[in-house]
This record gives sequence, C-alpha cells and structure tokens, in this order.
Amino acid sequence: LDGLCVVAEREPRAIILDEGCGPLDPWQFSLLLKGHSRYRNTRIIVMCKCLDIVVRARARAARVDGLLQKPFASDEVLAQLEQPAECAA
Repeated sequence: LDGLCVVAEREPRAIILDEGCGPLDPWQFSLLLKGHSRYRNTRIIVMCKCLDIVVRARARAARVDGLLQKPFASDEVLAQLEQPAECAA
C-alpha cells in the first residue's frame, strides 16, 4: 500500500511493476489504481518471468498496459513507455 501513497504524491505518467513483488501483486495494484479516474491514463507495465496465456489474461483483466518478459533490453522498456495507455497487454 505504500506504493499507492507514493503514486498519490507524485502522480507518475508510468509505473513499472514486478510480478514477483508483494504483498500487493501487480494485478491488484493495477485494478486499484485504474479504478480511480485520476489515474486511468497512468501507464502500468508489469515485468514477468513468463508471458503465457494465463499472464496475458490476468494483465487484460487488471487493465495493465504492457508486459515485459525478463530478461529484457532497455529499448524494450522505452518502446513500452512510448505507447499510449490503453491496456495493450
């Protein structure tokens, strides 16, 4: 929940989350954030070990804008950040 407080203070244009970090998983974090009209256009990108059908379905349901499979190159991150927020997962 500390992450949500930081978002409220700083209002970032994009947030990159790790699938393996807890206690609030990135899917829950995204749903909480995107549920607020103030943050609907905040781009949320999730880093994952594997991009299988289950992860893609969870991303769509959580309104995540992009997925990055580990390991990834910096140009992949930049490409994700340059896209508009529109649930591109």
